[in-house]
Amino acid sequence: MKKYLFIAICAFIHNNVYCQAAENGNPLSKEEICYENGNKKYAEGKYTQALYWYEKGIEQGPMYEENYYGAAKVFFLSTETVWGVMYGELFMILSTQDSLQTEISKELFNAYFESFSLNKGKTVASFNNNIIVYSDSFERRNKFPEIFDNLMTNAAKNVRFIDIASLITIRQKFLSQINNKETDFKNPLFAYWDKIITSGHWQAYNYWLFAYGNTSQSATWARENKQKWNAFLKWKENNPINLTPDNCFSRYLME
Repeated sequence: MKKYLFIAICAFIHNNVYCQAAENGNPLSKEEICYENGNKKYAEGKYTQALYWYEKGIEQGPMYEENYYGAAKVFFLSTETVWGVMYGELFMILSTQDSLQTEISKELFNAYFESFSLNKGKTVASFNNNIIVYSDSFERRNKFPEIFDNLMTNAAKNVRFIDIASLITIRQKFLSQINNKETDFKNPLFAYWDKIITSGHWQAYNYWLFAYGNTSQSATWARENKQKWNAFLKWKENNPINLTPDNCFSRYLME
């Protein structure tokens, strides 16, 4: 009941904010207003409310990168790293802002690095633990985090050290498994992964994505593979991800 009351209040607030913005001649779009509101709540330490605004902004304007950045930051502070890596990677794909890309690249690599551990000689993935902060409720249990952990664990079999090279293999095996076994969880990020793999740029893409999390390894690979690196950057420029209100990422579609 409290949850539904919170949603109703938020809906009332956001409609009023949009109306007031229009009356005041605010040139900002709805997704930009959501991002500003999210930032205000984030600065106040009200992370659940900040997340509400960032995800509302993604819904209003799926190609507006800043709301993915905000949502990723919230989840990187939580126990639900799984959503941080999803929103963070979408931000990286959409963004052209070097400073923010540097920050999220580091966060992404650290999230993957810290979410794998050795347990009785086996590498286990834990991007989500039992202390659920944002995604689960008594009314709705989110299934994707558990499946994400299980498939990442399977994909990391025989891996004993996490670096960019091992993540390239793990993530591709994970994608193959989720495409074959868990078709209910299709989404635009995984579809873009498929496109990158088909294009032959998967290796370069991952060195680009995690570059600031492991700078020496990425720089060495880029230096030794200049042609592949430059070909990927050109391909990425010519093949942007396309997100629309009918085809956007939402964790609520991953249940």
